[in-house]
This record gives sequence, C-alpha cells and structure tokens, in this order.
Amino acid sequence: MDADNVFETRTLFQIGNYQGAINAGQSLNLKTERERTERDVLVYRSYVAQGNYDIVLSEISPSNPSHDLQAVRLLATYLSDSSSKSNVVSTIQQWMSENATAGNSTVQIISGLVYSHELTFDEALRVLHQNNTLEGHALTTQILIRIDRLDLAEKELAVMKSIDEDATISQLTQAWLNIALGGEKPQEAYYIFKEMEMKYTGTPLLLNGRAVACMHLKKWEEAERLLLDSSEKNPKDPDTIANLITCYTHTKKPQEVINRYITQLRTNAPNHPWSVQLKAAEESFERNLSRYAV
Repeated sequence: MDADNVFETRTLFQIGNYQGAINAGQSLNLKTERERTERDVLVYRSYVAQGNYDIVLSEISPSNPSHDLQAVRLLATYLSDSSSKSNVVSTIQQWMSENATAGNSTVQIISGLVYSHELTFDEALRVLHQNNTLEGHALTTQILIRIDRLDLAEKELAVMKSIDEDATISQLTQAWLNIALGGEKPQEAYYIFKEMEMKYTGTPLLLNGRAVACMHLKKWEEAERLLLDSSEKNPKDPDTIANLITCYTHTKKPQEVINRYITQLRTNAPNHPWSVQLKAAEESFERNLSRYAV
C-alpha cells in the first residue's frame, strides 16, 4: 500500500490547525502530481479558512489549468467579495454542466460549500451526491444535520465508517452527529473532541465542538471556559463568537456584552450562518413592522 504523504497536512486541516497545515504542506517534497495537487488545495484552503483571501487570489492565477485550484480560488472570491456571489454561483452551475469539472471531487466539495453558504441545501446535496470522498460524505452529513434529516445523516455516517471508521474526519462527523441526536450522545461527542485535543492540540474547531457538547449537557461554565480558551487562540474565530453569544444568552450575561459579540461577528463574519440568519430575521421584522406603520 502506498504511503499517504499528505496525511499530516490533511489531518491538521481537518482539526482546524490551519497554520500547522500550511507549515506541514510547505515542507513536503512530493513526487506525484496528484499528491502535489492535494497538498496545494489543502494549503490554499487553510489560507481561506484564516481569511487570507488575497494570498489565494494572487497566487492562483485565473488561467491556472488546475480545476482543483480554480475551485479554491472561486471559494476565496466568494468569501472575500459579497458582490461576486451571483457570479460565483453562475460559474458553479457552468462547471456542473461540463464533464471535465463536474466530476472533479474538489470542485464538488467547493460547490457544496458555496451552496451551503447560500442556504440552497438541495443544490449542495445534488452536487455532493456524486462525491465519494470522506470529506464529501462529511459535508453531506453536516448539511443533513442542518436540515434536520438525522435519519439520512446516520446513513451517510455509516458509509464513512465503511470506508474508514478511524479516520479523523469520520470521528469528527460522528461527534457532530452525536450532538445533534441529543440525549446522552453529546457526552460521547465531548469525549471524542477531548481525545483529539489530547492527541493533537486544542484548536478552536475542537474547543468549540467540546463547548457545544457542554451546552447541550447544560454545563454552561465549562462551555464558557472552553470558548474563552478558543478566543485566546483566535479572537476573530466566528464559531467561537457565535457560541459565546449563545452561551451568554443562556447564562443571562449583560446585554451590552452580548451585543458587543454580535457586532464583532457581523463585522468580521457577515457570511457566517449566525450572521445570515440574524440579518434575515431583522429584515423579516422590518417588513412586518412596515405593514402596521401608521
């Protein structure tokens, strides 16, 4: 069996250690084009996750022949320029109609991510249906959780386990599904995240996972501690800010403190699902209010 030379870079990306993934990827001396492409995709997606969109847009030329890298460039464009969203979606629709791009796994995953941001989950599931990678199945499971189809999410996770039950991304997906299932399952999720923190390091992604499990278990003080630890690692991490808002709302922290985090989230992460949903709720409220204006 061939050695998985990109394993460390992939794992670091999956647990949210984006700088670690960049450092590991840049140190690799790879022989095959397939490995180099996967490495480059992971490194540039790590820059995207950090919000360093300009690096991606300047280093990946619009004429780059790699469909994988063009997909990452498209994601950076989408997240960095709100006025580009309709053009990005149009590009994805065009790619999905062309054989050369429609069958590319990176294109499928990036398309699924963009459609998820757009809240067009049917389209996301449609493009991911033909993706047989663990990440593709993981993203499909996340979407099914968001639309409350936990029955289908469990089936998707079963497919992941049949491919590689011990893979990091399979374990993470199991943890998020456990949280969604509720009952005693969030406790199992808590231990999965904690074990990964002990094995690797406490990244914001892992700390947020454990904090969300704590909130489902009504362990608010521990959730707050974990989220503040995450905030120290990355004060601008949108998931941390969103979860602090939730935590502080439940623990009845002063409204001015909560409002401060809301402002920070809307400013730094307008595309975050929490920000998008809040904006939609406010617009709905304004529309309804105008109906009764005298």
